[in-house]
Amino acid sequence: MITRIAALVLLLISGQALGHVPSMKSDNFEVLSVGTTVIDCPFTEAEVDAIWESELLRARLSGNGLGLSNGALWFSADCLKRGELDSWVYEVEVNWTWTEEKPAGIEYSGKSPTIANIYPEVTVSSTYGLGDKSFILEAAREIIQKAITRYLKANLD
Repeated sequence: MITRIAALVLLLISGQALGHVPSMKSDNFEVLSVGTTVIDCPFTEAEVDAIWESELLRARLSGNGLGLSNGALWFSADCLKRGELDSWVYEVEVNWTWTEEKPAGIEYSGKSPTIANIYPEVTVSSTYGLGDKSFILEAAREIIQKAITRYLKANLD
């Protein structure tokens, strides 16, 4: 019985946390903020930014740089080289992220104790696997396309 009550409380708490997620719906949906983070991969952020640029153009959207106040689609990639081969284990994802003020009473330790904002995120599209540079970049293109499609669907419904 206590386990069921604890599960119900956790479900309610998680539902409240998701209740604060800003909608992808925008009054000016033709302008979309995007960003890129690449960690230890065989490609650069500039190569992913070129994918963003071509996919935004194809969707007739314009990227306006790094503005998180109204939300942004953020691509991140994390890779690990597998032996001497040109083979990489990778995880790529696009998240809907935004900035909000740090909740009162929460203190951060470490190098930046004066952090004023937090950056929550919700995964929109992701994949992982094993492949070479071109394979991973193609996977990146596919998840960016899926994320843009979800963004457009949210704004055109």
